[in-house]
Amino acid sequence: MAALWIVPFLLPAQWTTPAGKPIRVALLQGNLDQRIKWTAQGQREAVNIYTTMTQEQARDIDLIVWPRQPFPCLSRKHSEYWSK
Repeated sequence: MAALWIVPFLLPAQWTTPAGKPIRVALLQGNLDQRIKWTAQGQREAVNIYTTMTQEQARDIDLIVWPRQPFPCLSRKHSEYWSK
């Protein structure tokens, strides 16, 4: 049990080294209302929320990360949104 407390102090303080210029990243979370998430209105709202958030961040950010499944539908159903 003592090793759990001692080992971290023996490890290097820095695990990685910078490689190139730092980038700015935005992690987006749409906070969709769970009561309407799976309805047609909820799907439209999700598209509008993520599109708006992305456009707001696009000027100042190098990388924008969305949740794995931001739209409450099958990805092939709305492939036109993914191509944008």
